[in-house]
Amino acid sequence: MLESKLIIIFKTLNSKEINKFEAYVQSPFFNKSEKVVQLFDIIKASYPHFKKEQLDKQVVIQKLYGDKPNTEASLRALMSQLTKLLEDFIAQLYFTSDKKAYERTLLLALKDRLLKGLFEKRFNKAVKDLEKKTSQDIDYFYQDLSLSEIYTQHIISSDNRAFKNGLKELMEKIDTFYVAMKLKYASTLLNLQKVLNERSELYFFEEILQFLENSPIGNVAFIQLYHQACLLLKEPKNEQHYHKLKALLEDHSSKVHPREVRGLYVLLANYCTQKARMEAEKYTYELFELYKIMLQKKVLHITQNYISPHVYKNIVTVSLRVKEYDWVKTFIEDHKTQVLPQHQEDVYNYALANLSFSLEKYVDTKMYLQKMNLIDPFYFLGHKVTLIKTHYELEEKDTLHSTIESLRVYLSRDTTLSEANRQARQNFINLLKKIIRIKAGGKKSLDVLRQEIKTAITGERLWLLEKVDELKKNKPTTS
Repeated sequence: MLESKLIIIFKTLNSKEINKFEAYVQSPFFNKSEKVVQLFDIIKASYPHFKKEQLDKQVVIQKLYGDKPNTEASLRALMSQLTKLLEDFIAQLYFTSDKKAYERTLLLALKDRLLKGLFEKRFNKAVKDLEKKTSQDIDYFYQDLSLSEIYTQHIISSDNRAFKNGLKELMEKIDTFYVAMKLKYASTLLNLQKVLNERSELYFFEEILQFLENSPIGNVAFIQLYHQACLLLKEPKNEQHYHKLKALLEDHSSKVHPREVRGLYVLLANYCTQKARMEAEKYTYELFELYKIMLQKKVLHITQNYISPHVYKNIVTVSLRVKEYDWVKTFIEDHKTQVLPQHQEDVYNYALANLSFSLEKYVDTKMYLQKMNLIDPFYFLGHKVTLIKTHYELEEKDTLHSTIESLRVYLSRDTTLSEANRQARQNFINLLKKIIRIKAGGKKSLDVLRQEIKTAITGERLWLLEKVDELKKNKPTTS
């Protein structure tokens, strides 16, 4: 029984929901079988551990049927009935918590029962409630479309003029909903294609972009934002798309749902990160300013007002690259408790390690790195890279080479890393090895190596360039 659909769903209920489900099962409106109630009681008694011995099939049969023979089929039938009740119950939980779904269903019921006065009163209330909603998202457009469709069905038998106007409005809202949905998920797919380096067909995408150039639908805040996001992802070399999306977010962030605002700012941040890796360092400063805007607008927070540990790490990294040491010190301390509790200590120690490294306090750097538990691959990689740089600065040759080798092996084995991330770390290893060889007396031109570093994709470009410049200063004859 433990592997049955019934128990799998049952395990997702909290104690409050179990009590509600008990009342649901005991209600004769939903269930008239006393045996189903008894089966529920047996399962409830095993909550929350659901031990195997309590839910053994033969034990449950004995409790329900005693020594009566051939009852396995009866138990399966009871389990099926209780599973159906449980599915209906969790659907009811979600339905009653979704006021908009309830409103749509009630309007349909009033319409079908030809209760015209009650329908129109309830419909007008639903429209006013929607108009009060100031932040647009896909759900907003779906609700607007649903209300328009229900009202068009309501007036279908009215005079032709009213029906024609209602149908015209319905068609406009179908277009608005479709375009909003298409742009939002097209931007998601375009972004994913960049990460996975895959291509997918986007039907009607080009037609929609062209349509929006001259359509009033293109002035809707949500659509305007995602239209611009799609253009940025489609034509990343055109930097004007970035600046226009950033300006639109400044103008329209109060008109769309905070969840959407956060996603679009993250898109801008990812764009800056890619640009900073490949070319102009100005995008590192741009990313730093962008993070400050996001913090000010409080759009970085995820569930329960916590900041993702990866966002915290990225903010620290970018701030250190632009040498905003006082700012980042304040950020590290002020926002430590805003990271998910299970990650706080690791994130905090990682931040302090990198701050210490930037301030050339290398012994402190190692101390903070030793306190980390390495919560995931990205923190593991960051930890290794910082440790390698620290070994280099302290001239700890043996540990430097062994740590480089351990990172190389990790990169070759971990299948969860994106190819871009793997390549950026591998580039760091390869370039650092060349620096080490030159430092040990190698003949490679430092000028050639410097140019190679400038064009390589790696997050450690600035530090690598500093090390080359130090060698040029100390060993000018090798350049």
